[in-house]
Amino acid sequence: MRCVAHILNLVVNDRIKLLNTAIQSIRNAVRYVRSSPQRLESFKRCVEKVRIDSKGLVILDVPTRWNSTFLMLESALKFKMAFDRLKVDDGHYLPYFVKDNHDNMREGPPSMDDWSEARIFAIFFRPFYEVTLKVCCSNTPTVHTTFGDLFKIKSLLHENKDDELLSMISMLMQEKYDKYWVQLRT
Repeated sequence: MRCVAHILNLVVNDRIKLLNTAIQSIRNAVRYVRSSPQRLESFKRCVEKVRIDSKGLVILDVPTRWNSTFLMLESALKFKMAFDRLKVDDGHYLPYFVKDNHDNMREGPPSMDDWSEARIFAIFFRPFYEVTLKVCCSNTPTVHTTFGDLFKIKSLLHENKDDELLSMISMLMQEKYDKYWVQLRT
């Protein structure tokens, strides 16, 4: 049953690339905050000013692991107002996005559209994350404990016809999901 988590990882990993601009923009904002103690302190002051009550802070992802990207976006969404405040309070924040060490433009800072896509991503992919955790953390995953979750994922892929972005992502994920499960059945 470990292959269930692997298949879910393959299904999701390809599709989050469709959200690359939003993800990269937020990743760069988080990278800015996490890159030095001074920047982190500046961010903490912004968190206090906008009165966000949270025990944790933003976390930086490992781009090759979709579940860490999910966790990064989920944590960053809690601090959206602090990132907005950082634009005003930290004079180094906006210039950070102008050029990197190789004179390339950095994606960001996150726009309203980036935050909206991140919110959609977090809501849509939460069940995938929960199933992956459930399967990976169980010492004895079996078909009868996993079948309901796999059916839930399959149903989720059919539900998102109203949102254009989710509809496209769902359709592509459905193709890959079916490809792997058809191969396993034969």
